[in-house]
Amino acid sequence: MGKKGATSASDSVAADIGDAEDAAQIQDFLWKLGSIGLSAERLENVWPSKLGISRQQWMLLLVLLDLNQANGATIAQIADLLGVNPSFVTSQSKALAKLGFLICRPHSINAPGGLISLSARFRELFEALSRRRERLYRTVFSEFGSGDLERLTATLVELDAKMEKAARFAERDIDDSMNETN
Repeated sequence: MGKKGATSASDSVAADIGDAEDAAQIQDFLWKLGSIGLSAERLENVWPSKLGISRQQWMLLLVLLDLNQANGATIAQIADLLGVNPSFVTSQSKALAKLGFLICRPHSINAPGGLISLSARFRELFEALSRRRERLYRTVFSEFGSGDLERLTATLVELDAKMEKAARFAERDIDDSMNETN
């Protein structure tokens, strides 16, 4: 029995050390993940900066590319997809039209907010940037096969869902503990 107790105590110490090592590895992993996120964001900001526009304006242009509607899209459609106020889309569209990236058509019965479409100039610039971007990404991800990236993406999606759930739990837990102290 004494031996069992000693083993349990040493197992407990080993478990504590393992937990500390695990916690350090998790923290290190999260720091590296955060660093990758910052690097990816920095890289993604290169493209709009090359065009002399903001990241928000770039996102507006990408939404229009995704919609891929020949006649354009309404301000309301774009605002809805971006999750922003239509006045933001209106002001940014005017700025992008001045740069020659968008064509804004006036109000009509079918589109009370007006129609916005991409200009041929922007499409040409985007194609040129896309080719450079694809070459760069091929270099960055050359060691990964498509199956590797799919598995990694699935793992990151799963991790993101768990982290989001943990964040909600932590927020509630902290709110609860703050209420208990008041």
